[in-house]
Amino acid sequence: MVSLGVGRRVINSLFKFQDQDGRILVLRPEMTISTCRAIAPTLKGNKDLPKRIFYIANAFRYISSGVYQDREFWQVGAELLGVPAIQGELEVISVLHDMLTSVGLKNFQIWIGHIEIFKTFCKELDITDPQIMDQLKEVLWRRDENALSLLLRKYGYSDRIDDFRDFMKLRGNTEKLVDVLKQSRIVSDNMRKYIKLLFNLLKGLKENYSINANYDLSLIRDLEYYTGFIFEVYVRGLGYFIASGGRYDNLMRAFCDFDIPAIGFAINIDHCENILRSQAQITTKNPKKIVVHLREKNLLPDAKKLVNKLRIKYQVIFLPRDVSKNDVDTYYRGKEDFVVYELKNKGDISRIMEDLS
Repeated sequence: MVSLGVGRRVINSLFKFQDQDGRILVLRPEMTISTCRAIAPTLKGNKDLPKRIFYIANAFRYISSGVYQDREFWQVGAELLGVPAIQGELEVISVLHDMLTSVGLKNFQIWIGHIEIFKTFCKELDITDPQIMDQLKEVLWRRDENALSLLLRKYGYSDRIDDFRDFMKLRGNTEKLVDVLKQSRIVSDNMRKYIKLLFNLLKGLKENYSINANYDLSLIRDLEYYTGFIFEVYVRGLGYFIASGGRYDNLMRAFCDFDIPAIGFAINIDHCENILRSQAQITTKNPKKIVVHLREKNLLPDAKKLVNKLRIKYQVIFLPRDVSKNDVDTYYRGKEDFVVYELKNKGDISRIMEDLS
């Protein structure tokens, strides 16, 4: 069941074992299938939808030595069941963006594609053999132009090399996508309908959430269960993604007797931690803990906003108004690891921000 829809590349990276009865057991390579399998028995039909699920869990894949990737890695992820495109994409990608921003991650870029663009492009070039398409996915995923040329020559598609090279270059911001729709010689009418959907998603993210995402028409994921939009998140200067996800409208049918539109993402916690350390957002020293003590109940909304901002950089303890000043003095004030701030008026908020800037 674990191998359902994960694709050849992931199947080859599974950790496999044999139990006493001769059955093959594997360590889970990702969390979406496990999550869908667990939630399916709780669904009684569309009346139970939508469902919003999150998880923190470890997964396992065999990675060749020398590749920057741990064989055991931790993920935090979310799945949205019962919300169709493009509404579901807007919600999920905005949550992903907010999560990465809230931990202080800088200079990350969200790249979005659509799985049907690659399939349609291959079909337009008369490439329909599943084995060849799997190998094309592999080299596109690595963005390896030399391997791409060798592969196409091997199977007699030398005249398609320039088309695929141009295809790999179809990536950029929303404004450039308009030019692609109008001018690109390799974009057929069948491809154009998916590109228009992609344009509407990018536009919706920018207008509704102020998120400037990018498009990548040759974006490929190594999980076969995706049916629509797919996305990855990169940080400038790094050659691996820190988060990824996509739409999988057909996966739930494997666990219940009806289709459910679904989309989700997973963040690689280990990669994010490494990047935050390099960006000096996490330090190996014990940082001082910021204690914010609310003294005026009317300031509660402002206090919550302040605490959320401070938590991007600091460990923050928020004490409500019913905690006495004596308790604050006893447990926190004057202690080496704590800095205490009181909120009595709005001016205190400005002073705190100035003090910690």
